[in-house]
Amino acid sequence: MELLVQRNLLEEKTENRQRTAFLFEHAQYLLPTGDLASLARGQATRLVRMIGWAANPYIKRLNIAFCLITEKLSELSERLVQNPYVAAIEIPLPSVDDRRKFIESQLLPSNHSLGEKSPAPQDAKSPNSFTPEGLAQTSSGLNLVNLNVVLSQDGTRGMETGQFRKLKKSMIERQCQGLVEFIEPPHTLDLIVGQEAAKHRLQQDAEWITQGRLEMAPMGYLFCGSVGTGKTFLAECCAGSIGIPCVKLRNFRSKYVGETEGNLEQVLNVLRSLGPVVVIVDEADASLGDRQATGDSGTSGRVFSMIAQQMGDTRYRGRIIWMLLTCRPDLLPIDLKRQGRCEVHIPLFAPQDAAEIAEMFRSMAKKNKARIAEDALPDVSPERQLSGADLESILLTARRKALAAGREVIEKADLQSATEEFIPSSEGLEKEMQEIAAVLECTERSFLPATWQKKIAEPDARSKLQERHDEDSSTY
Repeated sequence: MELLVQRNLLEEKTENRQRTAFLFEHAQYLLPTGDLASLARGQATRLVRMIGWAANPYIKRLNIAFCLITEKLSELSERLVQNPYVAAIEIPLPSVDDRRKFIESQLLPSNHSLGEKSPAPQDAKSPNSFTPEGLAQTSSGLNLVNLNVVLSQDGTRGMETGQFRKLKKSMIERQCQGLVEFIEPPHTLDLIVGQEAAKHRLQQDAEWITQGRLEMAPMGYLFCGSVGTGKTFLAECCAGSIGIPCVKLRNFRSKYVGETEGNLEQVLNVLRSLGPVVVIVDEADASLGDRQATGDSGTSGRVFSMIAQQMGDTRYRGRIIWMLLTCRPDLLPIDLKRQGRCEVHIPLFAPQDAAEIAEMFRSMAKKNKARIAEDALPDVSPERQLSGADLESILLTARRKALAAGREVIEKADLQSATEEFIPSSEGLEKEMQEIAAVLECTERSFLPATWQKKIAEPDARSKLQERHDEDSSTY
């Protein structure tokens, strides 16, 4: 290539000089990111050659272009990407108009070549059939390669919506290389027991989002509370009430330099094109990193910066709804949980009275498709501080007892025996500190139970709680 460029530069006759473009696909393998000391001799030579071509004024005068193509910009050498003579051009995922034009170009000519008529409008009696317009609207998040795979499926127009959702889910998960997991929450907020103020707020937000009032939606939610209080279940029920796609971030970190940032960049690009979408990040304090770079070459800091920048982009209000779940909100950087990013902080607690415990048993039975006799609910004191996860474990144990006795219906003796035998976790101090952290993070007084509302109404109550939390936090 160097000889070809030199021959073109030395050509005396202007009319014989060729305007040339060189295309380098999969450029990340030619010029990978990394420190100079870690680059192999050939990689370093190619980097120097590319930078030299980019800065050569004679090459610019002859209209010679070098185009490097890569899926993730972060995998390409930073010294080349940040060079002032190099322009980085991002090609986003196709918009609705792009997908519509592509679908029409793939479907209509093939039909005409077979002598068939143009596809008829969508039949009102066939709600499961797809027109080009309907397919363009429902295929958000797919690139054109994956969309072409969908179109190549036999009977695309007659494909059932459920089948299409499964195919789209599989395509996007493979497109993101398994870095996200699509979930279809089977439950709604109607199944949540207690937390009336928080449930009302989430139901109201869900109603406005479904009505298209995206300006009323928060940028994100923070669900906090001690272990077993149902943070993941509440997030999934909220997503089920909104009725929009819901994804969980999986482990996008890698041991290879630059790959973690590339993985996250790819996920964020898909999320931007998917909207509206709910993004659930479990164990957010451990997943999202912070500003501190402790022995990972700054990877955690860069991940934190990318997440924080996306969460604070108000152009995606109501289109990307973040739900951060953690039992240690005190470890989550304040930059992520401030107003304008993760705006609504909802603390979760164990059931507060016997009636709530009984209702929790019924809700858990419905969730696990278990049958309970009408008079089977035992008397459980709220002083035992049993969480939702504890009550679910008791219910499943009682179900095992019923099945062992040859019964499908759980009776009171089964639940009573399972309750008496259950031994809760002995980490009482840790759970208490997690509960205090949740109270300190709460953004609305109405989200708190009556006992906590009374406690924080006392003079200097929050400062005293903060002091106690800081004193004991080193022990858990």
